[in-house]
Amino acid sequence: MASIAQPRRSTPINEGISSAILLALMLISLAGSVNAANWVDGLGLLVEAVLLGMLIGIALAKLPLSGWLAHPLALLIALAGSLIYPLPLLVFVEGNRERVFFMLAALRDWMIKVLNGGSASDNLIFVVQVIFFGYLFSIWASWLIFRRHQVWG
Repeated sequence: MASIAQPRRSTPINEGISSAILLALMLISLAGSVNAANWVDGLGLLVEAVLLGMLIGIALAKLPLSGWLAHPLALLIALAGSLIYPLPLLVFVEGNRERVFFMLAALRDWMIKVLNGGSASDNLIFVVQVIFFGYLFSIWASWLIFRRHQVWG
């Protein structure tokens, strides 16, 4: 009787504190490079945002949630974080509630200009977008490493 070769099972990468440290260093390097370009004021918040996004991504990866629930949740967290995190930049607006309304009005005005074919060059909106993509990238990187065990993703 011929023996049938059993396929080798690949062992998953065991993540740990060293993976988290290396991921944090990579994200700090990325955010620091964007900040060092000195495009606009306020990009210094990106370093803190990507580290917070990394922690959120690790938490989502470790929770027993399906990807169908975790990914939209990550998108909502990134959206909320990117709108709330830059609020301290609005030093000329008194009170957090007024800052939120100012931020939403700036986003509405930007969206109207863009949808009407115009161009908009608001530095605050640029900071919000960079922080949003920083959150998404760090959450996605954490998910791939700590949930899918795909370092090269």
